[in-house]
Amino acid sequence: MHKLLKHKNMESFYQFLSLFENYGDNESLCTSDESIKFTYRNLAKEIKNFSHFVSTRIKPGQRVVLLDLHGPHWVIAFFSIVLNKAIAVPIDKRMNQALQEEIFKMVDAELLITCNPYIKFPKRIIVYEEEKLPSSEWKPEKVALDTLCEIIFTSGTWGKPKGVALTHRNILSNLHSVLQVYKPKQGEKVLSVLPLSHAYEQMCGLLLPIASGCHIIYQSSLDSFSLLQSLQKFKVHYMVVVPRFLELFQSSITSNLGKSKPIFSFLLKISKYLPKFLKQLIFTSLHKKFGGNLKTFIVGGAPFSNNLEDFFKTLGFTCIIGYGLSESSPVLTVSQEKKRPKDSVGYPIPQVTIAIADDGEIIASGPNISPGYWPLEQFHTGVLHTGDIGALDEKGRLYVMGRKKNMVVFSTGDKIQLEDIEDSATKLDGISEVCVIAVGKNNSELILFYTGTAKEETIIEYLNQKLPLYARIHKVIKWHEEKLPSSHTMKIQRNIIRNTYATD
Repeated sequence: MHKLLKHKNMESFYQFLSLFENYGDNESLCTSDESIKFTYRNLAKEIKNFSHFVSTRIKPGQRVVLLDLHGPHWVIAFFSIVLNKAIAVPIDKRMNQALQEEIFKMVDAELLITCNPYIKFPKRIIVYEEEKLPSSEWKPEKVALDTLCEIIFTSGTWGKPKGVALTHRNILSNLHSVLQVYKPKQGEKVLSVLPLSHAYEQMCGLLLPIASGCHIIYQSSLDSFSLLQSLQKFKVHYMVVVPRFLELFQSSITSNLGKSKPIFSFLLKISKYLPKFLKQLIFTSLHKKFGGNLKTFIVGGAPFSNNLEDFFKTLGFTCIIGYGLSESSPVLTVSQEKKRPKDSVGYPIPQVTIAIADDGEIIASGPNISPGYWPLEQFHTGVLHTGDIGALDEKGRLYVMGRKKNMVVFSTGDKIQLEDIEDSATKLDGISEVCVIAVGKNNSELILFYTGTAKEETIIEYLNQKLPLYARIHKVIKWHEEKLPSSHTMKIQRNIIRNTYATD
């Protein structure tokens, strides 16, 4: 049994320090260039030392911003904040300065911890690498589980900030549930490529692996050459990714085939029907490029098409699909099925209950559900209206069809999800990215934007042969830049595209 599972519910982040001591001199965290690295024993010491240092500078309940920190230092700073009963406010460094400043004011932050000495902040700043920490055997006071732990600004936060408040109970209960569904092996190596300001990366790319004694490598550069270098150097076992990362991997694989493309296509066809070990044998050279040990992708943060999943499963990789939101700390369901039904995101994890409202909206409940948005003027009662449209099958699997706000209802009463049209479009050769918006009176006209080499007339002909009469594409427009606008978690920003079209 996993060490954390011996406790019916985790009681404190302080329990991690005991785990770290048990994992001893095993590697815990490092940057991909290894300029910063910690064993588990050293990580526990550094957290205690920094916690003691921070304890003289903040009070319980105060908000502390985490901004522009190296991965290992982010982890240490985060633990030090929450163990001191303060509230962590992680911010993505790619946010523009005006938005950062708005968040500083919104949460009334008292302190900012960073590795960047040039960041402007109106109150106190700790520049991590400039501090010389004395050794300390500091121990925290007990933290009530319903104490606020952090405020996460969701992946859509590029306009008006919206901060999700999460308690210690929310996060620790979700970790306890996730560990019952997927347990990484001690010593496995994980390459971290997503921002730690995102709840998905915090849970699956940080808390899950360090609770299990894994070695996390924080990737410094996200270009394909650097990624492959790290995969080979560290012999990585699994990665936590959004579907866009796998799209880029797929593109990298297929674009460099040259004359061997027909052979590769033939091997893909026959590999579908083979056991996993034979798939890996057939594509041995590809697996060696990925370091030889990479076997698993944990995929979440956006819809994951069955076609993309089939591609990587056919190559011999395992894809574990998760569904959730920042408001649910974040995991709600997980699918580890060998043949995942279309649109299925698997079964609810332990302690989580999923229901479908009369209008098709997915409603989740459990101890992982956020009490509300900062400044907590209204409290939730453990129930979350997700804003997603879905269904449950007879086995209890959840299916997600799209966002409630992306469902177009025509004057005839007919309905269609914009995501369904986009999914069909991506199956056409020559389309890299796609986004559909509804415009005109009663949203009666559908406009498709895309990047890639496909011709506009080819796309509109292809789709309108498949779509019902009421949902035909009115116009196809090639986007004026190489990529469609996306958030820091690589979700395409439909509102920016809509606003750009409206002003043209």
